Amino acid sequence: MEQLEPVTQKYQINDLRKDTVVKYIPQYLLNHLDRDQFMSELSLIRFQYFNQLKKEFNLNSINSILVKGDWHPRGATVYLKEKSFFVKPKPPETEIFISKILDSINNIQETRISYPKTNKKGKFQIQEEIQKKGNINSRTFGQLIALSIWLGIFDLHLENVIPKNGKASLIDFDCAFWTDNQNFDIEQRLQNSGLLYTSEKQLHNSLFFHLNPININEINNSFVELYNIFKDHYEEIFNDLKSINNVFFRRVYLDTYLYSDFLKNKFLFGWNSDKTKDRWLSLRSENKKVNPNLINYELKCLQNWTIPHFVIKKNEIFGLEKELIPIYSKTQNLSDNIRILHTKLKSEEKQIKNTTRKFIYNYLQQRV
Repeated sequence: MEQLEPVTQKYQINDLRKDTVVKYIPQYLLNHLDRDQFMSELSLIRFQYFNQLKKEFNLNSINSILVKGDWHPRGATVYLKEKSFFVKPKPPETEIFISKILDSINNIQETRISYPKTNKKGKFQIQEEIQKKGNINSRTFGQLIALSIWLGIFDLHLENVIPKNGKASLIDFDCAFWTDNQNFDIEQRLQNSGLLYTSEKQLHNSLFFHLNPININEINNSFVELYNIFKDHYEEIFNDLKSINNVFFRRVYLDTYLYSDFLKNKFLFGWNSDKTKDRWLSLRSENKKVNPNLINYELKCLQNWTIPHFVIKKNEIFGLEKELIPIYSKTQNLSDNIRILHTKLKSEEKQIKNTTRKFIYNYLQQRV
């Protein structure tokens, strides 16, 4: 293999255009590529979206926009630095359900978790102004852990939760999704929440990074407090469970970063349509159980520089535009699924509380 000189210059995406002929990209060069810059430069769909925003809000520079979160067309959370509020092109139906649950909880005992109200301006949903700067306190942190365990809300990190005056505002409800509860594992659930990253590389994006002051006892106490509210007032909080069977919820098949990394390679190596197809089918062939219709939809999205996004309603799977994908899901109706989870959480309550306390203590002791 050809010997490559070390790269000292920080390469920008502009130096690696889509039509560039690249025989080999060393790993240390890939490490210099900023992900947000890459996705912004790469996606024509995102450019169109940016242009709409610039026109709608009279923004003169694309640099006025800071994108947070993984790119799903019409579903990204965008923070406008000059305006200090958030824009979401589509409010997911999950928001309605979780908002009702938070309202129910607050009628019993006030939480430190909120969600911003939205109003419509043109084609965009605008959420009320939120100050991005600030920390969340230990009480809020414990409540968020309980919420993520009970509702299956994952990815509660800085891209989806904004600290505000010691509290936490959930700004992206697409991070909520249900998985197979029969494979319930409390430690895995805690790690997947995004609140307790175990990787030093990811720590800066964890809400723990904005936790001030750190009080382990208060975290545990507030976790148990909200956990007990869910347990003791279950029927009251979930009194409209059957209605959620007609709501679309996110269904995750692959971690988003896998799709994103694939698009990055597609861009860097200049794969055409045929090469993209061959590469993706080759990767997916390693898992013989994947439905071909699912793979075809993923490929369609990737060919269009789009991250695949799935939602589930009853036992059917849909794409982002609510197009039906011919796959039958083994997942039960969500109301039944939540009841199963409730029964399991209740029966293993002592173990879950002890495991969570131990997990939080060990995790925070490493960071203090």
